[in-house]
Amino acid sequence: MSTIILLRSCRLLTHEIGHLLGIDHCIYYACLMNGSGHLEEDFSQPLFLCPIDLRKLLQLTNFDFIERYEQLLDFCIENQFKDEINILKKRIEILKNDKTMIQTKKNKDFDYELQQKSKRLKKKYRYYLDKSMLFRIVQNSFISIIRRSSNFVRIFEVGPRDGLQNEKTQVSTSTKIEFINRLSQTGLKYIEVTSFVSPKWIPQMNDHVEVLAGIDRLPDICYSVLTPNIQGLNKVLSLGKKAANEVAIFSAASEIFSKKNINCSIEESFQRFNQVVKIAHEQNLPVRGSISCTVGCPYEGKIKPSQVVPLVEKLLDMGCYEVALADTIGVGTPKSIHELLKAIYANGISSNKLAIHCHDTYG
Repeated sequence: MSTIILLRSCRLLTHEIGHLLGIDHCIYYACLMNGSGHLEEDFSQPLFLCPIDLRKLLQLTNFDFIERYEQLLDFCIENQFKDEINILKKRIEILKNDKTMIQTKKNKDFDYELQQKSKRLKKKYRYYLDKSMLFRIVQNSFISIIRRSSNFVRIFEVGPRDGLQNEKTQVSTSTKIEFINRLSQTGLKYIEVTSFVSPKWIPQMNDHVEVLAGIDRLPDICYSVLTPNIQGLNKVLSLGKKAANEVAIFSAASEIFSKKNINCSIEESFQRFNQVVKIAHEQNLPVRGSISCTVGCPYEGKIKPSQVVPLVEKLLDMGCYEVALADTIGVGTPKSIHELLKAIYANGISSNKLAIHCHDTYG
């Protein structure tokens, strides 16, 4: 099984790097650059380039055919890619015996033409040949493989918003921006930046516009913000290109907490959310939902799963792509979280529609 996974990983990585170097899907031969629409096509894809795409790669990098195949053969032998070993041995034998090809390579006109094309292509794709860029492409390809595994866990970082909003000492805007920029360098793909709420309710978030507009954005990271009402959403949209990649809405499983936290009942909060979700979707913004106090409330005590399930269903029906279940005050235990998830699954809601947000208030 490990050999199959490694072989598929090698095919995927080299296929995507081929695209990075400007090589499109091949429609002429059985080739590493063939497109695949289903698993059968994916598994039948060879590890090697066809003659046309091999020539494109040669023009770009001017590598030595035989040396490349010998190195690839060593790798395949080490990892027991049996079919590939046989193919490579045949190719190496043909190349070493093909005197015509060797003579052609000695032709000065051919060499000059090849060198000139190689220089032009290298100049055209110099950005893509940057080592750090290639590293990120390889890294992201491995991430895409891992995501297909049932063991994959997606981390949604909310520190800049949830971690700072209750700090009594005002954190400077520049510090918040630096914090988010540093998080962007850690490999995280989802970061909740700030909250577009009234400064009257959360003074720490009063610089939400400046923070969202001031961060250094990386293209493969989703920057999200909390928008509990239409006023907050309109503010986000007014930033244009510096707006968020997605927005989040939040309700609560406790009536008292809802009234104290967002100054309205649970039902009233959903009436507000309908308009937020509608406009966000019209602007092609994904919406993520969140429910506070899903296992316990500081005012009402224990929260039953039966109080949470209908809210999850409402948020998903409304158009949220995911719902985060928050243990807001950190009273959850493995047992209470298990009971909550069990009740949600029993209502036909899949785990890929859920996220868990726990606090370690009590260790």
